[in-house]
Amino acid sequence: MKRIGLVVTLLMIAARASAQTGGAAIHIQPTGDGFENYLAAAMAKKHVPAALVDRADRATLTLQSSALQVRKDAASTKVMKCMLADCEGIDGRASASVKLVDRDGTIVWSYSVTGDQDDKDRIAEAIAKHLKSDYFGGKASPR
Repeated sequence: MKRIGLVVTLLMIAARASAQTGGAAIHIQPTGDGFENYLAAAMAKKHVPAALVDRADRATLTLQSSALQVRKDAASTKVMKCMLADCEGIDGRASASVKLVDRDGTIVWSYSVTGDQDDKDRIAEAIAKHLKSDYFGGKASPR
């Protein structure tokens, strides 16, 4: 009898967790440069209403991201930027593109962002912010 009660309790907890996140469980594919760690941290910080899972077979959605693409400015461009503005962020620009794919392989959301090369966390936070507002409709995460 105790086992049945335990099983029922566990099922109720799992059902509640699934209902709170809308049943969405996201797996972030590795990017090769570690950017997936920034994405996971940003999604937690921005309270994206989905569970993050570490195995693709447990996910209802997969977030696929390109590795950060870094574009270095030429020396003459850096000089001009310093003369006309300030010397902040002259080391180069970075961009990332992501797409959210469901189990059937359908792309359900995508986004691209550009920022300073050293601002991986800000780039990831922009992605998480737009994922929450565009795909999940701005719902707050139940944490």
